Amino acid sequence: MGEKKDFLGKVKDFGKKVVKGVEKGLDSAKTGVENTILDENLKHRFNLENPFRFVISKEVKANPLETLMPRHAKRYDEDDIFVFLADVSVHAGEHITDLADKVVYQVIDVTTVKIPVTHDSKIYELDGKAARCKPL
Repeated sequence: MGEKKDFLGKVKDFGKKVVKGVEKGLDSAKTGVENTILDENLKHRFNLENPFRFVISKEVKANPLETLMPRHAKRYDEDDIFVFLADVSVHAGEHITDLADKVVYQVIDVTTVKIPVTHDSKIYELDGKAARCKPL
């Protein structure tokens, strides 16, 4: 009889551990989904705040595939600086075409920056890339 109680106690403890593991996994998944939704909302908000669209290409004239993926950026006209979100691939020597006025710029250098984005009355700091350019 004692062996039966011991076995049932072990099964009960194992069941509790399984339930705690499942709860922890669910909490982790929920947090991951919430963070993904927040990231997408922040990217969307950045695009709304910065409606300027650009095509990034290795050559002066962009190929048709590159023109299908214009990127939003914060534009500083007086300094010829464009600030993109960090997930955008831009490197020194590449070319950026401003779709608003069709001016082509050559990227001189790129640095990482923080971009303030307002969402639901809160200000978030997103990672970004600032490209200093010269018009061609």
